[in-house]
Amino acid sequence: MFQKLKKEIKKSSEVYENCWKIEVQPTTGEIYIRPKWFKYCCILMDLIAKSGYCNILYLFITKPFKKGFLLYPDYLVYKDENYIFYMIIIKNKKCKIENILKEYPNSEIFDVTSKGEYKTLSPFYPHGSIPVPFSGSVTSQSVEGIWQGLKVFEHEGIDFSCFNNKTMKNFKRTVRTHGKCLGHQKGLGSKELLGYIDARKNIYIPSYMWMLENKCQKEISYFKSLLKEGKTIVFLDYDTNENVEDASKPLSHASLIKSYLLK
Repeated sequence: MFQKLKKEIKKSSEVYENCWKIEVQPTTGEIYIRPKWFKYCCILMDLIAKSGYCNILYLFITKPFKKGFLLYPDYLVYKDENYIFYMIIIKNKKCKIENILKEYPNSEIFDVTSKGEYKTLSPFYPHGSIPVPFSGSVTSQSVEGIWQGLKVFEHEGIDFSCFNNKTMKNFKRTVRTHGKCLGHQKGLGSKELLGYIDARKNIYIPSYMWMLENKCQKEISYFKSLLKEGKTIVFLDYDTNENVEDASKPLSHASLIKSYLLK
């Protein structure tokens, strides 16, 4: 089947010459294809559908930057009953809509920030009754309330008032006022402090995923229906960092929506 797909790609010399990588993983049967430019991804999708290949394929597209290229695993292609092409993009909220539509024609764009149409997906949104990790039955109005409330500073410990904040603002406590941030307390009643990345993994991400699972299924179901139709989804967020291990930038909560949809 892999040879059949490769043969289909070779028929289009332009596409074949603009693919840096076409290989099969012998242990899993997965195919990895890396086209150079976006337009070849669209052509490849048609070729894949014609080939009848039914295992998972990952299409990687490169985007030009001032220095070299940055690789984005934005394309996930798979087949269940029919071929369904998933494409979920994260863009900065400051990007102009017309420019996004030029890059991703006919895409569906959703602002998931605290001031957007889909603000219910913001970590600031006060859904209420969100469990505070490692804290028994204690809950918070919002995910952001958990994240900010469990911070421990040089001159101040955790802040319970953050858990009850319904205003979607006035969460952050400054280093100037409270001293250096020492970490996040691992739940109420604990003396253990978590570093930034560990806090992300053990506090922020589980809390946000719980919110998606228990408070945002209407939105999630709508996104899934669009994906099943083969639509491209673009999420607008203030932060676009998708790497959990990257402590230099805030983690994009839109990336967690993306992960939830693709799980």
